[in-house]
Amino acid sequence: ARSLLDEASFHQDWIQSAALLAEAQTSLASADNMVKLAEEANAPHLDKAHAILESLRVPIRRKRVDLVTKAETMVRSCITISPQSLKVRSPEEAYTVLESLENRMDIVNQLADDLNRDVFQPLLNNHRNGTPNGPWTFRENTVNESLSVRQSKGPMHTLEWSSRSSDIDRIDESDCIEETNIMAWGQSLTLIRKVMAFVHERVLMKRSPLCEIVGKRLFAKPSKPNAL
Repeated sequence: ARSLLDEASFHQDWIQSAALLAEAQTSLASADNMVKLAEEANAPHLDKAHAILESLRVPIRRKRVDLVTKAETMVRSCITISPQSLKVRSPEEAYTVLESLENRMDIVNQLADDLNRDVFQPLLNNHRNGTPNGPWTFRENTVNESLSVRQSKGPMHTLEWSSRSSDIDRIDESDCIEETNIMAWGQSLTLIRKVMAFVHERVLMKRSPLCEIVGKRLFAKPSKPNAL
């Protein structure tokens, strides 16, 4: 565990550093279990073993926090969510680091919450208020530009959308209200599908575990107040 920690601390590649740290954590857990078994067997002179383990536990925890913080900062810097657009530069390296360290992916849950708050809830509120938007016009493009985050690589992908709400407003009052509502919901579902397809491919990099986290956060049964 000590050699793995030392190598992780000085490695220039943060992905490799995270992998080495994960190995150090596994090694430490194994050593911890061995000491516990020795205690159960009433083995003598275990004070030194406990001291060694503690001397490893603290720097491993500190290094883990450092890597997780850097990865989460990168994810936040790479993804911008607004009521009418999504912008992302590949956060794939950060995801790899977080997965290597078996992180709970709180940052991904936060992304889902932001998407819900800024995009989906306003959409649903407009339906509740009787002022639905649509049809929608979408614009997707890719631009190569610099970014200050050191680990971030690749182009910036953008999805933008705008509403031509007047097209729904012009429906004659004599038309069936139910038919009007169905058309409005159809337009909203079009927006949701388009946004989620972009999130799947560009934001979550088609990573199944991350997609599952976001899907449960957004569309699971409403056990949470911020679920759809």
